Amino acid sequence: MIIGVTDEDSKLVDAFVAKRKPTYPVVILKSNALESALGVPHFPFNGVIDTEGKLVYAGDSPESTIGKVMKNAKGGSPWPKKLVKASLALRNGAFGEAWAELQTVGKDTSLDDREKQVLERFEAYVQSNVTDDFAAAKKESSGGLIYRAVQRLEPLAAAKPPLPVSEEATALLTELKGTPKFDDEMKGGEAFNSADAKEDAGDYLAAFNAFKDIAKKYSEARIGSVATGRAKSILDRGMPGYAPACPKCQEAKKACPKHLKPVKL
Repeated sequence: MIIGVTDEDSKLVDAFVAKRKPTYPVVILKSNALESALGVPHFPFNGVIDTEGKLVYAGDSPESTIGKVMKNAKGGSPWPKKLVKASLALRNGAFGEAWAELQTVGKDTSLDDREKQVLERFEAYVQSNVTDDFAAAKKESSGGLIYRAVQRLEPLAAAKPPLPVSEEATALLTELKGTPKFDDEMKGGEAFNSADAKEDAGDYLAAFNAFKDIAKKYSEARIGSVATGRAKSILDRGMPGYAPACPKCQEAKKACPKHLKPVKL
């Protein structure tokens, strides 16, 4: 199979996937363990692994070369047939669906040793990811990003059968829904995500104005305070008006005198 590996921020990867629509999975590495094991020298980097788990190609060649390698590689799924459905759910990030499938497969008393090993690996992978998701939700909620926390917690809490963190996720979700001005937190949080995307895209002036509007409209909610902080950060860094194509802006890493927009909080 073809895989893509990167150490870039998830937002950049999401933008790449949305634009290029790759037919292969893109893996975001949390450490350099895998790249060290495979000898990955830099990114982007390409790899082809056959169904027996053998690395048959690694390098920077264009897709035409990879296509030739793929034709000579053994085709099919690298996972046991009984676990293909779970593997597809994992590939799509549907951890609740994958967990349900794994629990069903685990009841099969005819599993061979390889199937049991893969089942255990998949279960460990799900547990690791949902634990990370729950930890991220706790961090977001404590940081005033209640909308993001709720979006992350809902699938964890709703999973059937329950995930290892479902009980904790349900408790935190119930607590957050009891937050004063909860409706404002959700509406403001959605607008905050939109403003955040503007900043990620390099449109700092639009992002500043969006954060400022959120701070004003939702001043009594926690998201209003968070938005104020983000607007202030953009202002303090001298970014309103920053022009990505301007050499002077690039050199200064902020808006140059020509492009700087005089704005106030």
